[in-house]
Amino acid sequence: MQGRTQPAGAPGARKARFVTAGAAQSRLQPAADGKLPGLQLEQDKPAEKPKEKTEGSSIHPLVLFCALCLSLLVSITMVLVDVEGPQTNRNREQLEARWTIEREYFSHLDPNQSLAPYQLLLREAQRAHTRGDRETEQNAYRDVLRLLRAERDRFAGLTGSPSNDRKLEQLITTILQE
Repeated sequence: MQGRTQPAGAPGARKARFVTAGAAQSRLQPAADGKLPGLQLEQDKPAEKPKEKTEGSSIHPLVLFCALCLSLLVSITMVLVDVEGPQTNRNREQLEARWTIEREYFSHLDPNQSLAPYQLLLREAQRAHTRGDRETEQNAYRDVLRLLRAERDRFAGLTGSPSNDRKLEQLITTILQE
C-alpha cells in the first residue's frame, strides 16, 4: 500500500507539523512614541512653496465696477430696444389680418347654415396656412378677391355690406403682400 495515506489515528501514521523559519529582522525602527513611521511618497513632498499672489495681479475694483455697469447697461438695452426688422412687423400685420378674417367672417357663424362660397374659400385659406401650404392659401385668397371685385349689387356686396367688402379686401391684400 504505497502512496496511500493512513487515517490519523492509525498506527504508523505520520503527523503534520508546522516548521517556522527564523524571525526576520525589520529595518523599520519604532519612533519614540512606539509607533512605526508612516509612508511618504517622494512626489508628495513639496519641491518649492507656491508663490504668493502679488498685489499687481489682482483687478482693480474700479475696473470691476465699470464692467458690471457696462454689462447691466447692455442687458437693459437689449430688453428695451426693438431689434426686430420690418419683416417681423409685416408678419405681425399678416397674423392680425388672418385673425380678424377668422373672427369676423366665418368663425362665429351658425353651424346649421350653409356657408357662402367666399366663407368656404376663407376657411380653406386658413387651413392651408395652418398646414404651411402657402400656394393653396394664396390661391384661395385670390379667389375671394375675384369674388369681391366681380360685378354685383353695389348695395349688398359679397359679405352683406360694401364696407365689409372693402375691409375684407384690405385684409386679404395685407396677407398676400410679400
